[in-house]
Amino acid sequence: MNSMLFTLTASLLVPVKIALSFFFLLRGHNMPGGGFIGGLIAALAYVLARLANSSPIFTEKLGESSLYLITAGWFIMLISFMPGILIENTAMLAIWGSEFSLPIVGKIKLGTVLLFDLGVYLAVIGALVKIAYVAIEKD
Repeated sequence: MNSMLFTLTASLLVPVKIALSFFFLLRGHNMPGGGFIGGLIAALAYVLARLANSSPIFTEKLGESSLYLITAGWFIMLISFMPGILIENTAMLAIWGSEFSLPIVGKIKLGTVLLFDLGVYLAVIGALVKIAYVAIEKD
């Protein structure tokens, strides 16, 4: 699209959407949200940036390397299973570490659940960016 208003709006909204995706990622294991919703929001930010042509270098590189994001996401999800398997022979065991608080987000508990959410986040972004990249390039 060549609309100056759309490009300006996209350039303002994309950073907000990325910050919102991190917010949902970080609060997901305690409240509604998580890696899937955060990944959806981040992928929508990519689509918005791509349609607005606001940062072609960034969107081209991300679109071409989205399979790496999917692979990294699956790898992180598999790593999050390891402590549970090693400790109690259970793959999806929640093992909690330290806890801290962030402004706006609230309490963050480090542990295997957050690690799993991070893997889902990356895999969802990678899959949706790949779909959007292929669809937009064919258009």
